[in-house]
Amino acid sequence: MIAIWALSLAVSFVPIHMGWNTVDYRVQHLDWGMGDEDKEDRYCQFEWNNNYVLFYAFSSFYLPLLVMCGMYLCIFRVAREQVRRIRAATPSFARTASTAAIAREHKATVTLAAVLGAFVICWFPYFTFFTCMGIKEKTNPPNTLHSVVLWLGYFNSAINPILYPALNRDFQRAYGELLRCRGSSRRKPQLTHATVHKRLTFTNGQRVSQQSEEHIDPVKKEMEVKSLTLHDRNGIPD
Repeated sequence: MIAIWALSLAVSFVPIHMGWNTVDYRVQHLDWGMGDEDKEDRYCQFEWNNNYVLFYAFSSFYLPLLVMCGMYLCIFRVAREQVRRIRAATPSFARTASTAAIAREHKATVTLAAVLGAFVICWFPYFTFFTCMGIKEKTNPPNTLHSVVLWLGYFNSAINPILYPALNRDFQRAYGELLRCRGSSRRKPQLTHATVHKRLTFTNGQRVSQQSEEHIDPVKKEMEVKSLTLHDRNGIPD
């Protein structure tokens, strides 16, 4: 996590405030004074040069994309090997359980592929456009096209919370609990202090009912049975 934040600062914050992104290596709009009168004709636009574009694109997108593809490929191979082991170790009469496990592995692989695919689709147009404009040394790219590809990349952050629950039931259940879409009626009833005291008093009197036996702790139940046995031996009537 620290390395990711450090890379973000090194790629965006430091070069921009040092002027490394501009053609003449000067900090943008540093000469704009607070008392200038011709502010209406000014337009703040991000500038870039060839060196900054290549450094920014490869460190922010292309290199992380290669790392992600390599890691997801390793995960896919491990998942496929796990499926083979499940099939080989499962006898023919227990195919139902193995089929469910294989289905879970397949869904996990599909989820990873969908997340990676969405990332590439959303961010690849922006970094391709960004790289081409930088190599051509066009410091003022078309505003409309730049806005479209930039917001397409931002859309990736909005689509991820939709992809995960759409492809994975565990995320669906987690979302349901967080959003309180499911009622609390499925929670197991818990014994209060009053009900426990009442049932323990009743069991010390004569005998333990069948309903009480289902909720009483086994250790306490055994102690109560021994107590009843001692009382019977001492001649105490039922």
